[in-house]
Amino acid sequence: MKYALMVFIGGAAYGAMLPILRVAYNHGFNPVNSMVIQNLFAVIILAVLSITLVRTKPKLSQIFGLLGAGVSAFVMSTAFFFTLRYASATITVILLFQYIWMGIAIQAILERRMPHPLTLLSGAIIIFGTVLTTGAFEKEVSLNVIGLVTGLLSALGYAVFLFLSGRVATDIPTVNRTAFVAVARFVLALALIPLFPESLSLPSPPLVLGFGLLLAFGGIVFPLLLIQGGAPHLPNSVTTIMSASELPSAVILAAILLGEVITPLAWLGIALVLGGIVLSQAPELAALSKRLRGRV
Repeated sequence: MKYALMVFIGGAAYGAMLPILRVAYNHGFNPVNSMVIQNLFAVIILAVLSITLVRTKPKLSQIFGLLGAGVSAFVMSTAFFFTLRYASATITVILLFQYIWMGIAIQAILERRMPHPLTLLSGAIIIFGTVLTTGAFEKEVSLNVIGLVTGLLSALGYAVFLFLSGRVATDIPTVNRTAFVAVARFVLALALIPLFPESLSLPSPPLVLGFGLLLAFGGIVFPLLLIQGGAPHLPNSVTTIMSASELPSAVILAAILLGEVITPLAWLGIALVLGGIVLSQAPELAALSKRLRGRV
C-alpha cells in the first residue's frame, strides 16, 4: 500500500506541472527551452544528492537500462508536445492516457497471462473518466494522422518508462537510478535545440532560475524519486493505474492557477478516475481494514 501511494503522489506531481508549464509559457518559455532548463536543474540536483547521500557503481547493463528509461520518458514528453501542434489538448490527453491499457498489456505479454479482471475494470473506468474529464463529449474534436501517431507514441513512451522504472537496476539506490534517467532526458533535450533555434531565446535570469528549480524539482526530481522508489515493489499494472492521478491533479490545479472552469461532466470524470484507482487497490484496502480492526 505504501509503494502504491508513492506512485500515486508521483503521478499527481507530474500532473501538477502541466498548468505550471502553461504559466511558464506565458513568461517567455517554450516547450524546448523549458525542457532543457528543467532537465539541467534536475541533473544538478540529483548529482548533488547522489554524491552527498549515496555513492554506488552500477553495472554497465544497469546504466544502459536506466538510460533507456530516460529515453522513454523523453519520448513521452516530446511526443506529447508535438501532439499539441496537430491535435486539441483534449485529444492529446486522451491519447496520452492510452498508456493505461498499454502498460497492462506489457505486463500481460511478459507474464503470459491475462490481467486480473479488477485490473481490466479499473483501467476501463480510468480511460472513460479521462474522456469525460477532458470534455470530449462537450466539444467538437478533430485529429489528423500525425497527431494520432505522436499521441500514441507519447502513451507508449510513458508505458515503457513506468515498466522500466519497476524492473531496471532495482538493487541500486533510488537517487542514483533517478540521476541516470535525468541525464538521458537532458542530453536528448539538448539535441532539440538545433531543430528549434527559437529555444535559445530565454526569459530573464530570475525567471530561468525560479521556473527552472520549480519545474526540475516538481516535475522530475520529486515524482521520479517516488515512482522509481515505488514501482519496483508493485506489479506493472498497479504502477500504471496508480499513476493516473496525473489527470485529476492537472485539471484541479489548472482551475486554481489559471481559472479554468471544471464542468459537472469533468467532475464526474475526475471521480471516475479516482474511483478506478481506488478499485484497483480494493484487495489491499480490505486487508488493511482487516488488520486495523484486529488491533482494536
